[in-house]
This record gives sequence, structure tokens and C-alpha cells, in this order.
Amino acid sequence: MKRLITFLTILLLTALHVLAQSTVWQFKVEHIRTLRNQHGTVTVDNVGIKYKSDREKRSLAWTFSDIQQLTLEPPYFEILTYEDQKWKLGKDRIYRFKILEGSIDARLSDFLRQRMTGTFVTAIVPEASEEPEYRVPVKHRLVLGGSEGILEVYDDRVVYRSQSSRDSRVWTYRQIESFAFPSAREFELQTDEKEFGGPTRTFRFYLKEALPDSAYDFLWMRIHGSSYFPSGRRPATVHSTVGGSI
Repeated sequence: MKRLITFLTILLLTALHVLAQSTVWQFKVEHIRTLRNQHGTVTVDNVGIKYKSDREKRSLAWTFSDIQQLTLEPPYFEILTYEDQKWKLGKDRIYRFKILEGSIDARLSDFLRQRMTGTFVTAIVPEASEEPEYRVPVKHRLVLGGSEGILEVYDDRVVYRSQSSRDSRVWTYRQIESFAFPSAREFELQTDEKEFGGPTRTFRFYLKEALPDSAYDFLWMRIHGSSYFPSGRRPATVHSTVGGSI
């Protein structure tokens, strides 16, 4: 009986491993191009991402290490590669797609985050199973206008839940290069997200309600670490959400 249970356990683990290795997503997409858009199919699996055009005998494939930055902003997603564009003075090539059938969900976002070796940017914010340490209503300030939403600070990540879903973001602390409070009602995050005209993107928020002073120490230890809590090691939670939070 004991041997049978052991055998069945091994068989189940093997089946789960095979199933995990065969995970595949397929989407009907529109490839956004300068001259004429094309329709095709995008496939995502454990190896990488593939695109095949419906009409032309054209296919593209990238392993995860081929992708410099992957951006998910449903229904769009972008692949920034390491390919040079000579006619653009060597600027790295970007492939942009719009999902026509299917949807990019939290499960796919988590799948890609675990496999990306380059920068991973996602506007998909899953529902949290725990309460954030700090939560405050904000306005994300952009060059032209902006968006409103909620900024949440957790033990392992910072989340911006925007009313405009494509502007939402989830950052692990390894994706945040620095932070600042220019004033009591301003908050800035410099992230690893690449953007046109600059090395990385800084998100600037106007705080509708002030964060407590303890939020500074909480963020500092998780982003920069200290001699007591080096970066990558998390101290025990010591702060709680303070009055005014929603």
C-alpha cells in the first residue's frame, strides 16, 4: 500500500510538471505597423512569444531573453527587442499588438513576470488577498492631463490602481530604482520602465491625502535596504495604515 501511494504521488507530480511545461496561450491580434496593420496569431508558451501573420508568409519569434522590455496594457501589448533599426539611427525595434480575441489576464501576467529576464511592465492589477500597509487616493500627473486612482504600498510591492486601467501599474521593489517626497502632497517613483526620451520612467503622483512619516522609512528599507535589513530581505511589518486612508 505504501509503495502504491508513493507511485501515485510520483505519477501526479510528473503529470503536473508536464502540464506546466505545456502551458500555452493563443490570441488573435492586430499587428500595429507604420504603413499597414496586419492580422495574425500570437502564441505564448514556456519558451517565449511567437507571432504569425494570417496573410503573409511571415513569422516572428522571441525567447524571453530576446525581449528587452515587455509591456502589457490591455488590449495592447508591446515587445521592445534588442534589434537595431538602421533607418532610425540604431533605435531598438518595438513590436506593438492589439488583442482582438481573448484577453490578457492576471494569470498570464504572473506567468510572464516569472519568466521575463528583461523589464516587465504590467497594467494588470490582481485583487489583493491582504490589506496594504498604506493606501491613499492620488492623481497620476502626466505631461498632458493625468489619471486618478489609488496608490497602495505592500510589504513586497507598490500598486497604482487607476480608474483608467491602462495606466495602472504593479511594481516589485526590485523594479523601483528610487523614490522621493518633493513635498507633503507629492510622491515620485523612478522605475525600471524604459520610455522614449529618457533612460527610465518616473511616475509622479499628487497625494489627495498626506501619507504618515513612517511611510518613508517603510519604503526606504524595502527599496534601498540598510545595514540591518539589506536590499532583498524584508523586515517584519511594523507600520499600519493611518487615519485619512480609504
